Amino acid sequence: MSLKAVHIFFIVVATAIAVGFGVWSVQQVQASGNTGDWVLAILAILMAGALPIYGVWFLKKMKKVGYV
Repeated sequence: MSLKAVHIFFIVVATAIAVGFGVWSVQQVQASGNTGDWVLAILAILMAGALPIYGVWFLKKMKKVGYV
């Protein structure tokens, strides 16, 4: 497994974790309404959006490198 494939795998896993954490943070905001929970929810949602953008950029940059 190449470094490129591992990198893409970790981007996918990190995106899934960010989405899950964002959902959990929004539920915490609804339950408590704390300012800290709002900050965590917003950051998680931003990361869940930024990671796929980074993944596409990385794939374009490394298109000449193989997966093996």
